[in-house]
Amino acid sequence: MEYINSVIANIFNTAPNKIDIQKCNIGDVNSSYIAEFENKKIFIKIENNNNLPVLYSGQIERELAGMKLCGNRGILCPEVLAYDLTGKSMSEKYIVTEFIDYPLLSKVWTTLEPVEKQNIKKQTLNIVSSLSKITYPQFGDIYDGGNIGRFEIWSKAFVNLIGIALNDCERFCTLNKCEISVILQATKECSFRLPITDTPCFSHMDLHWNNIFVNRVNDIFEIAGIIDFGSSLYAPDYSDLFRLQGGFLYGTEKFYDGIDISYKINKDQRFATDLLNTMDYYVFLSFTKQNVDVVKKRIIEICNEYLKIT
Repeated sequence: MEYINSVIANIFNTAPNKIDIQKCNIGDVNSSYIAEFENKKIFIKIENNNNLPVLYSGQIERELAGMKLCGNRGILCPEVLAYDLTGKSMSEKYIVTEFIDYPLLSKVWTTLEPVEKQNIKKQTLNIVSSLSKITYPQFGDIYDGGNIGRFEIWSKAFVNLIGIALNDCERFCTLNKCEISVILQATKECSFRLPITDTPCFSHMDLHWNNIFVNRVNDIFEIAGIIDFGSSLYAPDYSDLFRLQGGFLYGTEKFYDGIDISYKINKDQRFATDLLNTMDYYVFLSFTKQNVDVVKKRIIEICNEYLKIT
């Protein structure tokens, strides 16, 4: 961690020996650290270059763009303190932000009363609604020059995203050519049927209880900030709403239990969103060398099922 220490010392003009740096236990694809010095606490995220999936490249750029977009709209997120997109400072791109010194929602969820859980869910839906009001003329990357690209219609962005994910999985040897063929066929069929009327809007794409900080105010928990914009896209406005159901509470509960909300999407939109979410997770499992069998089985099943009804 010596190189991180020296970079932080230079940024904040402090003595390296006065900086305490701890690696975060919670972190998926990239390396994250918390640094404390002179009564300050900051957060550092570094993009790892070692065999990183193409689907996950550009996360630091997305972090920067995402926090800027949210900050401009008053959506609670950390303040950006420093960043390097060139990789010159410590051979890898990084971003430094303020540290939100509140508990993660995952740490307090089981202690909440049902009415408190419903309140947090409603606050989350308000955030998703605010994000969806950030629109853009094209689907895809939220920053210029990204590997995902930008597209006039969602079907083209969807096909490209699935293609990138499949290439990553083929490189990691977690999908064979027959399995890739099934997924590609379903993706292609779906792309012909997706509406061209969807509006590109800012979507977090990974909003869950480990990316939300909460603070108790007057005996009521309130969301104090959201983090981790590394998967963010300009996508249809239902993307985050769909993902909340299974991903928000890591599958321990259903997000929409007791929530009166309707977002109308047809079977093609549902399949595309489901496949993209699941492929994103599958790339993560492939990259981190975890067991992929259960998720692979589900991917092939939903693709075969979709092909039967089209």
